[in-house]
Amino acid sequence: MKILALVLLSLTFSAAYPSKTYSVWHCATDGCGWFTEPPLSAFDWIVNRGDGQPTANIVVLAFLDPIALLQKQTDSQFLNGVPRGITPQIVSYLNGKGIMVIFSIGGESYTQKWDQALSTLSAGATLGRNAAEVANKFGVGIEIDYENENHQTLAALDVFVKTYRGIIPNGSSPQSVLTVDLGAGTGYLTSVSKAASAWLNSSLVNWAHAMVSGGPWGSLSDAAMFWQQHLSGTAWADIPPMNPSQLVVSLYASSGSRNCKFFDGTVLQGAINWVHQKGTRGIAFWAAGCPSTPSSCISDCTGIQQGSKVFL
Repeated sequence: MKILALVLLSLTFSAAYPSKTYSVWHCATDGCGWFTEPPLSAFDWIVNRGDGQPTANIVVLAFLDPIALLQKQTDSQFLNGVPRGITPQIVSYLNGKGIMVIFSIGGESYTQKWDQALSTLSAGATLGRNAAEVANKFGVGIEIDYENENHQTLAALDVFVKTYRGIIPNGSSPQSVLTVDLGAGTGYLTSVSKAASAWLNSSLVNWAHAMVSGGPWGSLSDAAMFWQQHLSGTAWADIPPMNPSQLVVSLYASSGSRNCKFFDGTVLQGAINWVHQKGTRGIAFWAAGCPSTPSSCISDCTGIQQGSKVFL
């Protein structure tokens, strides 16, 4: 009966996705492979910011292996291409708390796996179909975290995007959401930014994340200098200005960032003001869970909880 109730809550939640974003990438307790299902208590600080409301309105489970998804791999670590630690129960639990879920494909560790999975145009189409199947099965959105500048595989990634969108048209349900990760500014992953501009302008992709850089920002001006590149466009790379409503900027929750435990005087506090002034879509945080080792687990980020009360 509990599982049925969770499923019904998930179906009810799937009516629409949030109009603005305050999201958290989430790894498992064994890293970002998600080979072991974490306890639901791992999400405690995300599902309740202290006033009964969720801290984040979107949780991005990171990461899916592109090759495993392409091959619908089933073994001790994967079930039909999805890591065994990512379960319908986790998705339903988060949905029941009013949180949309997105599955992220790729990440820096899977860069070579992306290249292998996109070795041909037909492989890109197959990967797109498999991603759409997973999205429909779990009732989740899909994020493309392709951290490479390989122009040959970008053509297959374009096929992936168009295949996915051909199966799941743009709409209001979580599974209709397809997003893409970009560099903090357009100087990194420049070719991906250029491709993303076409996808965004054609409504093939819903929004883009300007990812974090090598470490936490020292000041808002340090971060905004990069974020503004997406809004202004980059003439030398033929990248047009991005519609502000399509941009989500990113901050660290991990790596010793003050944003986790503090709010007043932090880059997060300034970023919320910047997002409001610029009219951008929102803010994402890297990362909850254990993004690298068990000793690096991130939880109880009271600063991010306070930011949620201000932003949402």
